[in-house]
Amino acid sequence: MKKIAIVTSTRADWGLLHPLVKELTDRGVKPMIIATYAHLFPEMGDTIQEMVEDGFPPMMSVPTRREPDEAVADAITGFTKAFRFLKPEMVVLLGDRFEIMGVATAALLERIPIAHIAGGTVSEGAFDDALRNSISQMATLHFPETDKGRRRLILMGAKPENVVESGALGVYNTTHVEEISADEIREFLDFDLGGCYLLGTYHPATLAEESPIAQMNVWLDGLRLSLEGHPELKILLTFPNTDTDPTSLLSLMFTFEAEWRQRVKVVSSLGRVRYINAARRAAVVAGNSSSGIVEIPSLGVPVVDVGIRQQGRQRSKAVIHSELKADAIADAISLALTSEARHRARELKNPYFRENTPSIIADRLLK
Repeated sequence: MKKIAIVTSTRADWGLLHPLVKELTDRGVKPMIIATYAHLFPEMGDTIQEMVEDGFPPMMSVPTRREPDEAVADAITGFTKAFRFLKPEMVVLLGDRFEIMGVATAALLERIPIAHIAGGTVSEGAFDDALRNSISQMATLHFPETDKGRRRLILMGAKPENVVESGALGVYNTTHVEEISADEIREFLDFDLGGCYLLGTYHPATLAEESPIAQMNVWLDGLRLSLEGHPELKILLTFPNTDTDPTSLLSLMFTFEAEWRQRVKVVSSLGRVRYINAARRAAVVAGNSSSGIVEIPSLGVPVVDVGIRQQGRQRSKAVIHSELKADAIADAISLALTSEARHRARELKNPYFRENTPSIIADRLLK
């Protein structure tokens, strides 16, 4: 099988899919890369350019509107047309986003087998959970990141011989992404992070009782307390995702940046290489992105997981959890900044680590 389509819709999933695309390319297979959704929104960082810079420009793009219901509908219609034109023999999908469920629906109705990466995971605080499980039910081949994920998929009805525990592609990135200097990061940001900084990303928890604006206000209030309590600390924040309209959230973030202009920097996207390198040098990574649970523990950097979004997700014992309360966030960050927390982060095992994850996935795809 040579005609493998790989769909990417955000900066996050491209960063994870990149090593698999490279692995397949190195084996003489040229994946049909299709970009959609947030990659095509210039206001979200024009992240399709990162794919071009990585040497893997998409073969095709499928535009969608931003609102979740419209994005799902557009993905079903657009990818049905794309698949009929490209005629892939398999479609590789990662994760749990609503537009990816639209892609999976199109592939299912076109009778194209789906290979699903990172199924069997749990994240109870977002509708990602239901979407991920729906995509898994439509898939033929599964690549869960952990043994618990594999067992969960089999209990959901997947055939055991089609469920391959692969580890997490993001963890592979942490040990294989090229190293860049702090000067390169400083030049990109036009901002000096100094020697002690927090790298943070907060996405609205879509099943939380609080509104996205209320959640963001609490998150930023927690960071304000941390800045007040730790005069040496600086903060680098990346944009939230587009599960809800991010416009008002970005306004709050830029106001926060203006208040602390010498100590806070907000950036739309760091890109795969800069993100890993910035995380590697950070004193703490905080927020509620899955990268804090899955990838960052392999860097030996303390992580603070905030709120309910990642509730239920398997994690290293080194990850520090905080309620979505300003004082709790500040206290958790203070704990993460201690030498004891740094030691635990370096010593405790990351359950998502496996040797050579891209090769495990490529071996099974090509059988």
